[in-house]
Amino acid sequence: FFLTVGDWTAKIWSEDIKTPIVTTRYHDAYATSGCWSPTRPGVFYITRMDGAVDIWDLYHSHGEMTYSHKVSDVALSAVSVQGNTQSGGKLVAVGDVNGTVSLLEVCNSLSKLQPNEKASLGNAFDREARREKNLEIRDREEKRSKAVEESRLKKEKEILELADEDEEDLLLKAEVEFFSMIKEVEAEKKVG
Repeated sequence: FFLTVGDWTAKIWSEDIKTPIVTTRYHDAYATSGCWSPTRPGVFYITRMDGAVDIWDLYHSHGEMTYSHKVSDVALSAVSVQGNTQSGGKLVAVGDVNGTVSLLEVCNSLSKLQPNEKASLGNAFDREARREKNLEIRDREEKRSKAVEESRLKKEKEILELADEDEEDLLLKAEVEFFSMIKEVEAEKKVG
C-alpha cells in the first residue's frame, strides 16, 4: 500500500487496483506532501499550503483527521518522521517554502505501535482492496454487457434495414412485372 498527496486530498492505493482504496476528505487548502509514520502503520502526515500539518490515525479514526497543527504562515512543502524504533517516531520535521524547518514532537499515542495495529490495518486495507476490485469487475462487466447489447441492437437495426430494402426491391420488381404484363395484354389486344 502506498500514499499519494495531491490536489486537496491524500489517497492510499494498492498496487494492483486502478482506484484508491482510501481517500481523505477534501481540505480547504492544497495538500503539498505526505509521509507514513515509520513506527505506526496507521498514521500518516500531510502538509498543506496554508502552513498546517495534518495527522491521520486510521487505526483509531478511519474517516477523520486526528490532529491539525498550524506550523507556519507560509506554505509547507515537506514532512519527514524520524524513522527508527529507538526514538519511537516521535520527532517530525516539517519544511516550508522559505527553507525553514520546524521540528515537532508528537505524543506516544501517535508514535508507539498499538496492539494488533499492523494486522488490523492490513485486514482493513485488504478488505478495501477487495471491495475496489469487485467494483472494477462489476464496472467491466457492465461495460461488456452494454457493448454486447449495443452490438445486438446494431445488428438488429441492420437486419431491419436489409428487410426494408428487400421489401422495397420486391415491391419494385412486382410493380415492373405488373406494368410489363399490362403492356403485353394491351399489345395483344391491338394485334388481335
